[in-house]
Parts: sequence; C-alpha cells; structure tokens
Amino acid sequence: MKKFLLHISLFILVLTAVNWLLFVTAQKCYYKDYHTYSLKFKSYLLADSHGAPLEQLTEPYGMYNFSEKSESYADMYRKIRFLIRKSRIDTIFLTADNHTLSPYRETANNLDASEYYLDAADYSSYYEYLKSRYLIPYVMYFQPKALSAVRIYVTAHLKSFLKGGAHKEKTERSSEWVALSEAERKERSAERAREQFPPGKPSESLSKTLQDIIKLCKDNHIVLIGIKFPMASSYLTLCGKRTFGADSIMRAAGVPILDFEMLFRDKNEFFENQDHLNEKGATQFVKTWLSAGGQP
Repeated sequence: MKKFLLHISLFILVLTAVNWLLFVTAQKCYYKDYHTYSLKFKSYLLADSHGAPLEQLTEPYGMYNFSEKSESYADMYRKIRFLIRKSRIDTIFLTADNHTLSPYRETANNLDASEYYLDAADYSSYYEYLKSRYLIPYVMYFQPKALSAVRIYVTAHLKSFLKGGAHKEKTERSSEWVALSEAERKERSAERAREQFPPGKPSESLSKTLQDIIKLCKDNHIVLIGIKFPMASSYLTLCGKRTFGADSIMRAAGVPILDFEMLFRDKNEFFENQDHLNEKGATQFVKTWLSAGGQP
C-alpha cells in the first residue's frame, strides 16, 4: 500500500511539474501581454489584428488601444463589460471591418484568454465561475490551443538549437509588402480573402454579440463608433464588395462609422501585408485619424 501511494505521489508530482513548465511557457508564447490593460482612460479602441499594430500610439490622444490579434466580438463584449465595471469609460471605437462577422471567427478567437475579464456574475453558478476562472486557466491539460502554441514554440526553438543557432521569431519585415511584385501581392491577397470570406452567411452568434455590444453601450451611455482600418490596394481590388455586414448592423442601430479602408490605397510602403499596417503605416494612420479629432 505504501509503495502504491508513493507511486501515486510521484505521478502527481511529475504532472504538477510538467503543468508548471507548460504554464510558464504558455505565458511567454501564447498569452503574452493579453491580460495587460489600463483603466486610466475614458476612450478605448477594441479591434482584432487590424488594430493591434497601433500599439500605444493612441495614448497621447487620450485613447487606450485594447485591441488584440484574433479578437472576436465575443472577446470584445467581455472586455467592455469589464471596463464598465472597473473604469469610467465614455467612448468606444469598435472594429467594423468586413470580415468581423465571418464564420471563421467563431473558432479563431481568444475566448480562452478573455475569460480573465469575466466575474462571478457572468456565470450560471459560483462553481462554474471557480472552475472556468481559476481551475481551467491554470491546468494546461485543459487548454488545447495553448498547448498547441507551446508545442510549436518548443519545436521551433529545439530545431534552431540543434542547428546551432538562436531561434528568431518568424515575422514579416515591415518593408516586405512593398518589395513584392504585383503578382505576389495578388496571390497573398487571394489566400487571405479565402480565409476571411468563406462561402456562407455571417455568423449568427457573432451578429447577436455585436447587437449585444450596441445595446450594452447604449444602456450605459457609452458613445460607440465603428471603425474600418486601411487596406492595401491589391486586397481592396480583389475583395471588391465582399462583406459580412458588421458596418450595416451598426449603421442600422445609429452607430456612426469611420471608414478608412481606402486611406492608404496607393501606399504599399505603409503595409506589413495585404490588410495590416506596419509601424510606419500605423504611425501615419494615428496622426491622420486622431489629429483630425477622430473623424476621417
């Protein structure tokens, strides 16, 4: 019996140690700075990877950039509720880009990370709150997306180590888009369009969540403004009028839209890729947008 208990204890110890290593690695390569925020502002920008390149550039204008890669309206709804509880928010600029109601956003999102912004009142029971907020996030065996990111991260570093060199994160150079040929730009734009605009109707769940955001802001006397980010010329030409209609839902509810899609149409040097600004583009965009008092 003692031998059996010893084996069980060792097994639990190993599982705990491995979980700790996975958790620390996930904080570095998956969650990163996702749970970083500021409550000192009254104006916030919430968007996905289209808003992320703006980083802290909006802060001198009194706006906090609360955007994050892969963010869905469900994640943004959680963040807005959090801000209402914790701050004195009065204005939200919310992404209204053509892809934001795409069905692919139902799975490509940050719901496992944005759980952080919920509190007990958001759950059906206190047990569900404790399980979802404090158990699952810290037990990596329950986090398949984080585990996948850890696996990719460790594999990349291991391969680099075996080759005798330090691993470098794979990123696109800010000048890469402008250096591509027009044919290459069209090819990459087509790949991105297939991802963002699959056949089918807009996501029903995300459409409802967007309507919930509009109502939440109205009920709490928060000014809501939609924003569409600049796109590269080849992507605009290829996508044409394809949209899942987030801006239409907002306009129907009386929400104004700042449409900057065409702003840098002929400025390939401002783009990291077909639909994301680089550092130079982000800097110029913030100056153009916010120096004009928030109007296009």
